[in-house]
Amino acid sequence: MLYCVSCHAVFSTGTSCPLCHKRNIRQVQDSDLCFFTEQTSVMSSVVEDILKQNGLRFVTRPVYGAAISAVTGTVLESIRFYTPAKYYATACELMDTMFPNALEEYMD
Repeated sequence: MLYCVSCHAVFSTGTSCPLCHKRNIRQVQDSDLCFFTEQTSVMSSVVEDILKQNGLRFVTRPVYGAAISAVTGTVLESIRFYTPAKYYATACELMDTMFPNALEEYMD
């Protein structure tokens, strides 16, 4: 599997990242944090609960900064989820069960 150092996407083939289109890619390593879903702030709590129930480690990062969220409100906020590479396949399976084909919409 390939890993984009810039945006943390994981993908199987190509010479550039399908998410950010940069060429800063290499083989994924066990210690890499891998992007696996982006959710609204409302849905992010549901995703967090499911990941915790399944014992998966993850971190979250807001897509927009605090200043934008202060203006637009948290309802419009998007949260990106990342997991260590060893949990990536399981995290993707869980997300595909909940949100079929959701990751594919980012990878065009």
